Amino acid sequence: DEDKMSDDEEEEKESEDDEKEEEEDILSQAEKEVTASQKLEKKQDQEKINELKQKEKELKVKYNYLSGCIGLIEEIHGCIPYIVNLLGSKNIGDVQEGIKFFVVANNFKI
Repeated sequence: DEDKMSDDEEEEKESEDDEKEEEEDILSQAEKEVTASQKLEKKQDQEKINELKQKEKELKVKYNYLSGCIGLIEEIHGCIPYIVNLLGSKNIGDVQEGIKFFVVANNFKI
């Protein structure tokens, strides 16, 4: 009777050990999946960061270009009154220079 009880206890202990081992396997698998998921998220985040950095570079180039355009427009705008004065000059060379400016500006579609 004692041997039977001992066998039952032994089987119960083996069963508990098997359950515990199975739980550990499930936990281990879950940890691996979480780690893989975290790695994937980091990779996606890095890709997004790289995309944003590229867009930032493109925007900086556009900004610099447009800033230069604005500077050019401001300079031309500031010169117009002087060129108009050249056109009203009694000196033919001054008038020719004023006309030349507007011809060149027109050729550049300014």
